[in-house]
Amino acid sequence: SLAKWVSGQTELSIGACNGFQGGPVSLHISLDSTASVSDLQFDLVFDPAVLTFHEASVGPQADAAGKSIVAVKVTPNRLRVTIGSSGNKTPMGNGVVAHFQFAGAAGAPLGSTVIRIEKAAGLPPQGAVYGYPPIADVLHNLEVTSAPVARSLYPAPGPAGSLLVLKGSIGNGICPESIRVLFSGTGGYQAFIPPLEIGENWITVLVPSDAHGTLNVSLQGIEPS
Repeated sequence: SLAKWVSGQTELSIGACNGFQGGPVSLHISLDSTASVSDLQFDLVFDPAVLTFHEASVGPQADAAGKSIVAVKVTPNRLRVTIGSSGNKTPMGNGVVAHFQFAGAAGAPLGSTVIRIEKAAGLPPQGAVYGYPPIADVLHNLEVTSAPVARSLYPAPGPAGSLLVLKGSIGNGICPESIRVLFSGTGGYQAFIPPLEIGENWITVLVPSDAHGTLNVSLQGIEPS
């Protein structure tokens, strides 16, 4: 779903897929403005009992304008985010300017959790002579669902580098780009592998070429049975 706020010439929006207990959650911030905005500053507020922050990265529009991103956790539930570059007043184009990666808590309650943008401001290229144009708060309701379950593996066992099929309830509104298959074994071996194909009730993935011995295979932390 998408939450957005519009005022005058500038719009900020939060886009995200649903998350699930114990799995990754990706969201992005988009800018849509008829004014020139060279820098952005805002607080991203979330429930730390539901989400754990991992990392932030610039989106394609900020990257194209030569910007960088800094996200500092000022309180357990609040990130202070700055997108810009010292001395670089190139305006950012409309589109995605930032990506954020979170992890859903294993015991997070099912249902809706709020992600909020507060204290947002955009700096025009001419500098801060007139201050930062304020941007109102943005709310996004993220739905937390139960984790997908893979009920069977085919083939098993098999050689390293072979094709593996996981069958079961895979969907549940999860971002396809967030899905990973974890191969873990003795000696601390771990490999997170993105799927080759994703179907309604199956995914295919290649077994790592360096895999050996007995492996535990899980879909985003949920063991197939």
